[in-house]
Amino acid sequence: MKKSLLLAYSLVLITAANAQEGHVGLQSATSIAQDKLTAADWQSDLRFLQQTVHKEYSFLF
Repeated sequence: MKKSLLLAYSLVLITAANAQEGHVGLQSATSIAQDKLTAADWQSDLRFLQQTVHKEYSFLF
């Protein structure tokens, strides 16, 4: 579980770093994705990511 959370955190950091470097495509995608998500939405997304990584990419860990 720690590794899957680390993977998710790394993806967020990479996306944020690219957006700050002026990559227009990523900036527009992140601004679209910020449509008032609740804490429950975030938790649901993280659970989905965790389950997907565990089921489909367990060979990576």
